[in-house]
Amino acid sequence: MPTKPSATNADAPRRSGQRGFIMVLALMFLMFAGVVWQRHRLRAHWWGIQLASAATTEDKAECIARIADQGSQGYDVLFGLAYEDDREVRQMLLAVLAGMPVMESAGAYRTLLRDDDAEVRETAALDLAFRNQMAATEMIVNAARDESAPTAITAMAALRRIGDETIASCLSEIITAAPDPLRRAQAVESLVIWLDTHGRELLLHPTEPGGTSKRPSRPRWRLH
Repeated sequence: MPTKPSATNADAPRRSGQRGFIMVLALMFLMFAGVVWQRHRLRAHWWGIQLASAATTEDKAECIARIADQGSQGYDVLFGLAYEDDREVRQMLLAVLAGMPVMESAGAYRTLLRDDDAEVRETAALDLAFRNQMAATEMIVNAARDESAPTAITAMAALRRIGDETIASCLSEIITAAPDPLRRAQAVESLVIWLDTHGRELLLHPTEPGGTSKRPSRPRWRLH
């Protein structure tokens, strides 16, 4: 007589099918979790695609605002706008960067300080100058010794608006080390304006005997 299959052997296909079903469910769950976790990044990229076809200023502003709304997951798209060919987009990006911490947006600022458009460079430099933060000042000082003359000249023009007493020594060093007359002239002009605007503050806080200042010490910006 033929041997009847055991219960164990008969249930094997069923168990195998159950395991496969569970694996499919687990894979679908992981895929769903990944989409949820990356949803802000995906939205940022989607709005970046929409920006590429935006024709009006209002549409561009809406797309950039939506990208910024995605937070840190949208930073790669947001900061990538610093390389956009559209000058208006780069100017709008600067308006967004103005509300962000300097250290988070430093890469975009460095790019915009070297922008081909003079107005974009000036806007970036002035925004950093008016922040009155050490990290922002350091970025402008570094830009003031950039190999690109337009970048350096724009940065030097912005330095005269910063009240930090070390700016005078920085501009003095640039005057000595400037490789061309245009940079030297801008450094001289910025130093004269800085002394006229901020020099009175030094008179109110004179240096004590022995070379120590009554004001809190700040780092000296050196040109390397």
